Amino acid sequence: MDRPTSSKKTAVGRHPTARKAAPSRTNLYLVGALVAVLLVLVGIRFLSAPAAPTALDGQTAPASLVRQLVQAGHNPAGYSVAGGGTAPYTIAASTPTLKLSGKPAVVFVGAEFCPYCAALRWSLIIALSRFGTFSGLTYMTSSTTDVYPDTHTFSFAKSRYTSPYLTFLSDEIEGNVANASGQYPLLQPPTQLEAQLLSQYDAAPYVQATTSGGVPFVDVANRFIWGGSVYDPGLLAGLTWAQIAQQLASPGSTQISVAVMSNANLFTAGICKADGQQPGSVCQLPGITQLEATLPPAGQ
Repeated sequence: MDRPTSSKKTAVGRHPTARKAAPSRTNLYLVGALVAVLLVLVGIRFLSAPAAPTALDGQTAPASLVRQLVQAGHNPAGYSVAGGGTAPYTIAASTPTLKLSGKPAVVFVGAEFCPYCAALRWSLIIALSRFGTFSGLTYMTSSTTDVYPDTHTFSFAKSRYTSPYLTFLSDEIEGNVANASGQYPLLQPPTQLEAQLLSQYDAAPYVQATTSGGVPFVDVANRFIWGGSVYDPGLLAGLTWAQIAQQLASPGSTQISVAVMSNANLFTAGICKADGQQPGSVCQLPGITQLEATLPPAGQ
């Protein structure tokens, strides 16, 4: 069965209204009917109650864990991992490079409930750590009531990123715990720029029609677009942050490390093409230059 490749909100069906019971012959039947109705109502209340988040959600990720991701990104063996990534779509070469604060911009739009965003963030954090430094990353898990429930990841909502080479703009639109109506709380409304990019590029032909309008969405300087899932979030099922990070310590040794590092390298190659091959210590490595050569030409 085909799996969806982006997270989109769907309407949650209303609970059916209870029908009136036929008149009972005895009070015993009436009491029994009332008890049954009460049990149904209690069941509906229980099933519709929002699931509790993981205890660590929203807490600052320890420096030791973030350091593991940075080390994985700078491991020389990691730059040559390929074969498990998703190639980007490209924008016409005539389109001006997207810059913020005078530097090429990487824009991420996601949501904390979204399992596809959860998987992608591991790769994006590793890639961006090659060009700058994160602070304030927080623990996060995807929704317990969506597909691939409770996928362990991070949130950019409270984070900061500094780099001499690029600007990173992130937006976590919604939280990860749905209310009784199935709606997730609004966290960070898209900026005017983000809304414009989503309207223009989060749609065919820049992303698959099946992922149009969904998250995650990544725009590398109006040169390369990633929309939807970059690898199967099911690979991370049941694993904690520490367990996932441990697999990344040996790049290419497991299915997870191949998936995460392959996509981190594709993000890296796209950034190198957009920022003038800076820094050379990253962009001139053989694994990255080889990937750059495989990226689709502009407009395809």
